[in-house]
Amino acid sequence: MPTFNLFETISFALFSQTVTYCLFLMLKQRQKADIFLTGFLAVLILIVVNLFLRDRWLNFPIPYFYFEYVALLSSLQFLYVKGVVNRHFRFERTQLRHFTGFAIVVISRLCFYWLTDDTKYVLFEKYLVIPLFIYCYYYLFLSIREINQFHHTILLTQSSFDKFNLKWLKYELIILGFYFASLGVESIAIFVNLGMLYEFTVLVSFLSMLLFVNFLIYKSLQTPVVIGVSKEDIEIALIKKNKYKNSKLSVEESKQLFAGLIAYIEKEKPYRQFILSLEEMASLVNLSRPILSQVINENANKNFNDFINHFRIEEAKQLLADSRKKLLIKEVMYECGFQSSSTFNAAFKRITGMSPSAYQRSKQ
Repeated sequence: MPTFNLFETISFALFSQTVTYCLFLMLKQRQKADIFLTGFLAVLILIVVNLFLRDRWLNFPIPYFYFEYVALLSSLQFLYVKGVVNRHFRFERTQLRHFTGFAIVVISRLCFYWLTDDTKYVLFEKYLVIPLFIYCYYYLFLSIREINQFHHTILLTQSSFDKFNLKWLKYELIILGFYFASLGVESIAIFVNLGMLYEFTVLVSFLSMLLFVNFLIYKSLQTPVVIGVSKEDIEIALIKKNKYKNSKLSVEESKQLFAGLIAYIEKEKPYRQFILSLEEMASLVNLSRPILSQVINENANKNFNDFINHFRIEEAKQLLADSRKKLLIKEVMYECGFQSSSTFNAAFKRITGMSPSAYQRSKQ
């Protein structure tokens, strides 16, 4: 490991910030996912402590349990994502399978312990580093897939996407990927003398984890708690994926219900609510959520989010073109049910092909 002051400064900053945030989560857990996040941060603290015990604070060497810690980080970050995107997620015995990698590393270290001093750690790292590298990125892939499925379900069941957008968590996983990448470089260093490149890579890995923690703290203070999707919402996404094969709703019935839905929306304008869910809309028109979702998808060929935004944009076009009212664009945005300027501008441009300001100028 490098011995320059910059590395020590980064490590101390990482340790102090992680301890502070971990204590914050322990004292004020806001959702079950925070339990796994607290575990993740605790393991990160152990990594730094183990590193300094091994190389700086003790006069005799102790094992560096890097592989065990990395395997734990992979599992805990996946369970954290599961807890964020799923409102009813519970840790059950079946979830223990996600710690298989950690168990294999521990068992392998115990087996290699009986080898001679000259070969045990070289063999331990040589035969475990590649599968562990694959294991880490496999769980990163699973986590990103969970977020993508969550976003898909939100678009089917919620009119407001911004509140549930987890793009920031994807960025966090990418940063974590840089940390895991150092695992591959460290394995190469076992066989090839990389010199300063090795030190640089280890430094970058700790910098990436420092960025990970800081970004996490920033988002936790800036963004309200994300409430994951319900079991019913997940079932709706699954039904759509199967193309409503088990639905008893005929084509004619679907068209009739859709006509009634359009009439109700045009008259009552429920889309003006900032947050309108599929569940609330279904209650307003006396339909079940699966039936309403099917009616919208089959007749409008849109998910619920796009369907509601279509009505919002149509009203926005009328208000922007009304030279008598002379409303500000932000006033139009709120009037039509949008909370975010970026979402409003993006939706307006996607549907009309121009920005709200350009559209307003063209009509006046």
